[in-house]
Amino acid sequence: MNGALIFLLFVCLINLCAGYELENSNHFTIHSTFLTFGRDYSVITDEKNDNSTNYNIRYKWAENAGKTLTIENNKQEVIYEMRHRLLHYRAHWDITNENGKLVGEFKHKFSALHHNFDIITPSGTYNVRSESLLSHEFKMTKDGKLVATISKEWFTFGGTYHLDVVKTEDPAFVIVITICIDETINH
Repeated sequence: MNGALIFLLFVCLINLCAGYELENSNHFTIHSTFLTFGRDYSVITDEKNDNSTNYNIRYKWAENAGKTLTIENNKQEVIYEMRHRLLHYRAHWDITNENGKLVGEFKHKFSALHHNFDIITPSGTYNVRSESLLSHEFKMTKDGKLVATISKEWFTFGGTYHLDVVKTEDPAFVIVITICIDETINH
């Protein structure tokens, strides 16, 4: 009993100390709304300038079988749409742009201890790997180069994520990937 408790505390301590911060990156905070029909998210940039963009992710009701979420900018223009594909053994999402063109496929890969995801896009392949046993820290690479880190807060209602995204990447697309991860793991 005591050994199990010590091990659990050790794992929690490792997970709490595992936060990452990238150099030359944009910082975002994603909040999942609590007590709503469906799941909506709000995204706030941590940058202190007038050109910063905040995003909203909205759940679309009864449009088709499966889940559909959209990400909108400050002007309420849809940037991306995430559509959950049903009848797959592991989670599979199609990501389309504002014109309806497929720009990425999000796939949950099998892994015994960690969550592992591949996102296949025309510009390259992203891989997201959980860095902690309890899936609160993630590293995102594109073609082997680190492009973002994702950290989920402990003890929050609905979930709060912190993102660091290198400035050369589209932050809205990385936010979409983070929402797909949350939807896959927690819902």
